[in-house]
Amino acid sequence: MPYRLKDFYEASVIVHFFPSTSFPKCMQTFTASESYTLSRIEINVAGRITAPGVGYGGVYTLSGGVPDVLLSSFTFPISNYLTPTVEETLLDTPVELTEGTQYAIVLLYNPAFSYYIHGEGNTVKGEYLGGEWFFYSDFFDEWRSSLGEEGDMYFKCYEEIVVTPTPGHETTGISLYPLLSWIIE
Repeated sequence: MPYRLKDFYEASVIVHFFPSTSFPKCMQTFTASESYTLSRIEINVAGRITAPGVGYGGVYTLSGGVPDVLLSSFTFPISNYLTPTVEETLLDTPVELTEGTQYAIVLLYNPAFSYYIHGEGNTVKGEYLGGEWFFYSDFFDEWRSSLGEEGDMYFKCYEEIVVTPTPGHETTGISLYPLLSWIIE
């Protein structure tokens, strides 16, 4: 299926975070630039000890700046060891987003597989103005800014689009796309 990029931040890999028992989750908040149906997300991750593996997450509404209602879950692949890799995942259920509303992409600790999440922070302030990267601290029982300073996680949000028409016979409506080919000389 084709997808259209809607909301994103292409952070350079300046810092990384790995979910653990002390910091079991992180979130990137973002503001929907328009109303659309979110169906695919891309994030930048790497295996910490080995690869391949999987990670888990969800898209949430926010209430008071913290995740509130889970709108959809997702599982994402982690295909490379230590090498930052953009991985894509489809949401379990597409989510209707409302223009101007903030949401959170939350990534969770997986006790069976350790991984890094890549973004900007620490000495470089993230430049995405529609949200921020946060970590949850079990010790403090609260969400905190990335490494004590503002930052942003690499993320891309897509909506699925329907492409019409496909090449077809006008009378029958039969799609000829995979059957036809052209040679350009």
